[in-house]
Amino acid sequence: MSTYARKKLLEALYVLVGSCSIQKRLCAAGGHLVCLGPDDFEPDDLETFEAIMKSLTSATPAAEEVSLEATTRRLTDQEGDKLADKILSLYTSIRGGI
Repeated sequence: MSTYARKKLLEALYVLVGSCSIQKRLCAAGGHLVCLGPDDFEPDDLETFEAIMKSLTSATPAAEEVSLEATTRRLTDQEGDKLADKILSLYTSIRGGI
């Protein structure tokens, strides 16, 4: 696990804490994660990272948006909460637990 990846995951966690909607917070968090790739993760964590990124970018964007915005905009609050939990779990895993 690279130091850069740990930093980006921590930045994603920081923006998940706030008062705006979970959808907007996840979009901002995803902005920190999109620059990461398979080489940034150990095999045990790569599957989780890829699932998170798929959950953040699966929707087809409209003309003036990117897939991250299109996808997070469509998430329910409950789906958003579960996705935020996955990001926290991934960070906890790469740090070796609590």
